[in-house]
Amino acid sequence: MKNEATQDGDGTLLPRPNRLILVSLKAPRILYHLNLGRILGHRILLLTHKGRKSGLIHQTPLEVVRYDSKTETSVVISAWGTKSDWYRNIQKTPALQIQTGGGRFVPEQRFLTTDETEHELERYVAHHGPSAKMLSRLFGVNFAEDPEARRKFAKSARMVAFRPKSQTEP
Repeated sequence: MKNEATQDGDGTLLPRPNRLILVSLKAPRILYHLNLGRILGHRILLLTHKGRKSGLIHQTPLEVVRYDSKTETSVVISAWGTKSDWYRNIQKTPALQIQTGGGRFVPEQRFLTTDETEHELERYVAHHGPSAKMLSRLFGVNFAEDPEARRKFAKSARMVAFRPKSQTEP
C-alpha cells in the first residue's frame, strides 16, 4: 500500500504515516490507560478532546516539542497542520484534559504563530537533534538541517501550548 501525502497551507506535502507508525503512535495511550503515563515523563502527553462533529470524547497521544517545568507548559505540534482531527477539534471546543508526567489537568490552550512555531522547531532541533532528524525523514521535510525547509514547514505545521488553567480564574 502506497504512503499517501496530504497537502496543507502553502502546498507543503507531508506523507501520511504508514500503519506500523500509526500502531506505534497508539502505544502511549495504552500506557496512560494502565496508569503508567509517568514512564513517558513530559515527552508525550495524552490530549482529551471532543469531536467537532460527533461530540464524542477522543484521546490522542502527542509528542511534546518543549516542556517548561516553571509554568507546566507543554508545546505540541500538528505536523499535518489543520488537517489533524485533534487540532480541528480543539479549535472548535478547547481541550478537555491533558495527562503528562503522571499528572492530569484541565488546560488553557494557545495556538502559536508561524514565527513562534519556527522558533520552537529551532529549539527542538538544538535540544533533540537525533529525534528531529528522524522526524524530518518521517515527514519528508528536512527541517532539522535546512533553515529554509524549517521556515516552510513552520508555515504549514501548527503548534499549540497547553498549561494548567489558572486557579484564580472564575
